[in-house]
Amino acid sequence: MKYWSFMKSTAIKTLKNKLKFPVTMKIAVESTVYLQPENSRRLGKIGKVVRYKWGCDKEEFLKTVKDCEIIISNKWFYNDLLPKLKVKLISLWSTGTDLIDIKKCRE
Repeated sequence: MKYWSFMKSTAIKTLKNKLKFPVTMKIAVESTVYLQPENSRRLGKIGKVVRYKWGCDKEEFLKTVKDCEIIISNKWFYNDLLPKLKVKLISLWSTGTDLIDIKKCRE
């Protein structure tokens, strides 16, 4: 039993060391999306979190999210700017997918 505990703890330490990676991802979160502190901390582990204001103009939106790989949005988005973005994932915190132009995302 003691041997198993030792092996388990050694395996966990090894995995923790191998799973370290540089933080290179940029994540944009809309201002109306409430993240609990624990969720903010978790997002911070995988990348730099930036906030953009709900209803901001196109220039401000593009300036904030153009280099983001993840965008977390809630009922507001500029579809015509999709070709200019590096985004890989758009998470909607609202009902439905009609906010995002799925066809433009596939291009």
